[in-house]
Amino acid sequence: NKMQFWVMGTWGRQDAVAPTSFATTDTGTTFLTFNAATTNSEDRTRKGAGASWAKGPGKFIGEFASMGMDLKRTAKTGPLGIDNENQNTRFDSWYVTVGWMLTGEDAVVGGRVTPRKAFGKKGGGKGAWEVVGRLSGFQAEREPFYNLDKQYASAIMGTQTGTGSTTNMDSWQVGLNWTPISNARVMLDYGENRFGADYVGAVGTDVRKQERFAMLSTQFDF
Repeated sequence: NKMQFWVMGTWGRQDAVAPTSFATTDTGTTFLTFNAATTNSEDRTRKGAGASWAKGPGKFIGEFASMGMDLKRTAKTGPLGIDNENQNTRFDSWYVTVGWMLTGEDAVVGGRVTPRKAFGKKGGGKGAWEVVGRLSGFQAEREPFYNLDKQYASAIMGTQTGTGSTTNMDSWQVGLNWTPISNARVMLDYGENRFGADYVGAVGTDVRKQERFAMLSTQFDF
């Protein structure tokens, strides 16, 4: 058995710096974009915890992270014309990954799998094969983005053109990993990203609520 636990935390000050947009980790689709008049006001904090476990051909990895930012509008907005600040606006994210080695090797977390029979060797070596699954999610504090006196996001909710913002997203993904030799890997993944239905959309827009994807990628470790 191999079990690990970890915690993390940071604190810093960023005044008058534009916050970075949020995008999906797989397709790179931006789902939360800040208004051009929105900046960090003062503090930014991060905290999180995670765990991993591996036994024989199976493994599990899970992690939760939370970030707090002091957001401020540099231009007055909303029906009351308020130049406002929202302290410690919260952004939460999490993921859970499970995997199983189909060819019987020991599962590895954060390292390289060594195939029992490397591909191309005499005796019909097929390399190592692993099936994986992943669930993940993101949730931003809703009120600062949907309150008409604040409006920290750009447009509210994404459209088919990829513009706009939503405060929540969740996804699932399944994949098949092939390790022909210990320092090379081929990954085939299929999944779906679902964007939050809790939104305020412009009249006549075609709201994008989900996207499906298939990805083929390779990795070489020297």
